[in-house]
Amino acid sequence: MSTKRTAAETAQSAIDGLRKRFDALNTRRIQIQTQLEAEQTRLAELKCDAQSQFGTDDIGKLTEMLQELERANAEKVKAYQASLDSIEKSLLRVESETQAANSERQTSKP
Repeated sequence: MSTKRTAAETAQSAIDGLRKRFDALNTRRIQIQTQLEAEQTRLAELKCDAQSQFGTDDIGKLTEMLQELERANAEKVKAYQASLDSIEKSLLRVESETQAANSERQTSKP
């Protein structure tokens, strides 16, 4: 009879372990489901924002728009750099002319 009790206790212990495992997995499932719902809500909000700001929520079109903005920005940076280079060149020329004029004045003084 003690053998049956031990087997019953072993079976009950196994069942208790399985219940704990089920409860843990179920808790994890609920957490993941809640997180999924929150992320889906956030995605819907972001799509709405993209639609209102850019006229589309299509990721392909948004990517194209971003690439075009980056290209335009690169062109502006290049133009700005060229402008600064030109200003620097002009300043160096003026500085050189001024130094030459000062040197000429100093050498021509009696």
